[in-house]
Amino acid sequence: MTKTHTLNLNTFKSLSFGPLGIIDDDEVIYYRLRNRHSFSFNNDYIDPVVLLKTYAGMESLLLDHLRDLPIKGLIIEALGRGNVPPQIVPSIEKIIERNIPVIVVSRVSSGRVFDTYGYYGGGKDLIQKGAIFGTDLSGIKARLLLMVSLGNHKTMDELRDLFTYQ
Repeated sequence: MTKTHTLNLNTFKSLSFGPLGIIDDDEVIYYRLRNRHSFSFNNDYIDPVVLLKTYAGMESLLLDHLRDLPIKGLIIEALGRGNVPPQIVPSIEKIIERNIPVIVVSRVSSGRVFDTYGYYGGGKDLIQKGAIFGTDLSGIKARLLLMVSLGNHKTMDELRDLFTYQ
């Protein structure tokens, strides 16, 4: 669910999948049940996990600065299906080399990231460099999930499983 309006009472929507169900006469009726892995978490989290939105022509200045800070994770809201401007790739690589999880989601409001393009900065390239794709999660949701996952001592392999559910 995503809040789609600042004031509208009917603001919460499931953009990619439509309604999951309805409440009718005090009965919950599910239109679909999503098969998702189940994970158990303690109420612990780790911060700072940074959320960064990319844009066409973006330079690496912010990422270069982040690279030298004691961040615990990075969420990148990428273009389209999970692509970033080529100029920022070296900085992303350096963050990954520090064993800091880099989760890539789309800045687009619906749809999922996928390793479609193999050019330098394309999704396939980022996956090969060690980034993790966050499927259809928004940047905000991915940040919260990463904070809780790190607080629960999830390994890089567990993070990959958690974010790339089938």
